Amino acid sequence: MQTPYTPTDPRPAILLVDDDPFVLSALQQYLGRMMRDYDIIALNNAAEALARVFWQPVPLLITDFAMLGMNGMQLTQQIKELSPDTRIILISAYAQLDVVRGATAHGVDAYLQKPFQLEELAQVIQSML
Repeated sequence: MQTPYTPTDPRPAILLVDDDPFVLSALQQYLGRMMRDYDIIALNNAAEALARVFWQPVPLLITDFAMLGMNGMQLTQQIKELSPDTRIILISAYAQLDVVRGATAHGVDAYLQKPFQLEELAQVIQSML
């Protein structure tokens, strides 16, 4: 499916999706200082992220794995259908090998286990963008 946005649309966005408001706030503040060429958009559910990807270019999605309604891998799969070039970082407190393997199979580009250092996230982002 082709997204309807055009090159004249607003700046590209980095989407943060997590149902934990503390994590969202911390990531948004940190990335807002670091990534000034992007809109940093914090969302607490996957449905909002899907809507945003449809209307705005999103080169990077950072999503939690365990969320109500739709988990991070399900979100990844749907995002990749709408925007195949979007890079995806999955963050999770789950360190199970099957989660990591499943993430890769669903198109996740990087996996970070919670808790992680913000500098570690910054390195992963820099390598992707």
